[in-house]
Amino acid sequence: AIDTSEMADEIGARLREELDYELEARHMRLYGAIFANDPSIRIPETISELSTKRLLTMSWIEGRRVTDYTQHAEAERNAIATAMFRAWWFPFSHFGVIHGDPHLGNYTVLENEAGEASGLNLLDYGCIRTFAPQFVGGVVDLYKGLLTNDRARVVHAYETWGFAGLTNELIDVLNIWARFIYGPLLDDRVRAIAEDVNPGEYGRKEAFTVHKALKE
Repeated sequence: AIDTSEMADEIGARLREELDYELEARHMRLYGAIFANDPSIRIPETISELSTKRLLTMSWIEGRRVTDYTQHAEAERNAIATAMFRAWWFPFSHFGVIHGDPHLGNYTVLENEAGEASGLNLLDYGCIRTFAPQFVGGVVDLYKGLLTNDRARVVHAYETWGFAGLTNELIDVLNIWARFIYGPLLDDRVRAIAEDVNPGEYGRKEAFTVHKALKE
């Protein structure tokens, strides 16, 4: 039901970028500029004289593993979660770049003078994806369209991304996945991400439904 050729092109492009440490150094400097005035997110600095296209050397920044804080006070865990969301979403929504490898090993926790979690150290810039402004606009349009039930804005978002020949039926199918992806942002309440579902099953039902409908 899905043409995977563009997925293969995308993966190939990202792998080639992953091997270019001069590019990674530029990404690190970019993120350093983006968060220069944000005390909750700290970026390492490149040591240029010790770096090459095949070797990247950076400054050491102290921090503890995110998983060390599972039993800490809610305020500390919220500070970590807020910084993690901002580190991922703010560069995308404001600068058109995204950190494409957000696993827990790429964060350590930044503590204040009292020894409490106050933010994050953001690590590893080998998988940074740069987007055209129109693509970012489509992401925002889809969110706002779903939030306000503005179908015309939702359709415009899909068209911005290159979808053609959209029918009402196809739009409804695409919206199943869109509402799932945007769910935690659309539903303004305290919630777990994988509510009432084993984390390993999270999204499985929605993906199966969408795939079946596209195939039909």
